[in-house]
Amino acid sequence: MDLPPDETVLGVRRAFLIPGAAGILMGIIWRRQFNVAEALTAAAAGACCVLWVAPAIVEWTGVKDGVAGLSYWACGMGGMFIVDFISKSMGNPWEALARWRNGGRDQQ
Repeated sequence: MDLPPDETVLGVRRAFLIPGAAGILMGIIWRRQFNVAEALTAAAAGACCVLWVAPAIVEWTGVKDGVAGLSYWACGMGGMFIVDFISKSMGNPWEALARWRNGGRDQQ
């Protein structure tokens, strides 16, 4: 995909960044229980998925522009929920690391 530099941002077409940003914003608004730190982390995760995961999916599948915009939106919205799920399920990461090193047993 050889596009002029003024049509891309970090290698992603500007037209696809709008659905990606809409997915990020919609995901944050939809799930209102985010505190500020969680919302910023979720937005960063969604942005990373929009910038790197969605272009890979579009390139691998070879979809056209309309479906590509939908995939950017889905990656923007879905990326934040994946990170949110991981952080909620892990809880305290240092405690989880200690349990993992201890073979799954709690330290006493």
